[in-house]
Amino acid sequence: MTPEQFRSFASAVRNGAGHLGSDIRVQESRAAGTARPDSDIDIAIRVSPERFNQLIRERFGTPNPGIVKERTMLHALEERFGYPVDISVIREGGPFDRGPWVPLPNE
Repeated sequence: MTPEQFRSFASAVRNGAGHLGSDIRVQESRAAGTARPDSDIDIAIRVSPERFNQLIRERFGTPNPGIVKERTMLHALEERFGYPVDISVIREGGPFDRGPWVPLPNE
């Protein structure tokens, strides 16, 4: 991915998922520099434990919230950038809050 493509990708992710939290990072193989050409892009949205619990209550308090919208958004990112994209909300200090990280740039 070129620097311009990465900026465009970051903007698309922030526009689509930035309402969940502002600390958005690339993690796993792409951040570690071990990605293959067909590797997905793992995105972590780091939030406080309080915000994490709030999001869990919001998402699982109602049956099947936003599933079609979320799938459509992820598919649109994959179509636009040519890589599978996996976006996760993770709790700061939780088991998935580990590097390496590459912060997504702000626009």
